[in-house]
Amino acid sequence: MKRLWQRLHGLLAEEQRGQTSTHTADGFAAFFFSKVDKVHTSTASTPPYNMPFRTTPTVDQWTHVAIELHPVPTCMVKDIRGLLAPLVTVMLDESLAASCFPNIFKHAVVRPLVKRSRLDASDL
Repeated sequence: MKRLWQRLHGLLAEEQRGQTSTHTADGFAAFFFSKVDKVHTSTASTPPYNMPFRTTPTVDQWTHVAIELHPVPTCMVKDIRGLLAPLVTVMLDESLAASCFPNIFKHAVVRPLVKRSRLDASDL
């Protein structure tokens, strides 16, 4: 990814900036370790939090529900999961390796959960 940006800057004929920082990697590491030690010290008396164990349902456990952002029916995804798994795995691996998540996948449908029956769900 860094090489891609360097190439783009070269194509745009942007001048390369020299290093102006006086910070060093060793200085950053010392600062970071000091900060972590301070956090550990300040939270040493805090009791540990017991995180409840929860598993994500497998594809076989999915229900046949239509989802607005999912154009393919769940039953079809379940039927062709063997074909989709390698593709999704490569896409996820490449996304993690590049530290990039495509904008096309950054969409969600959010619906408020009404906790009291007397409240109006449309009133924010």
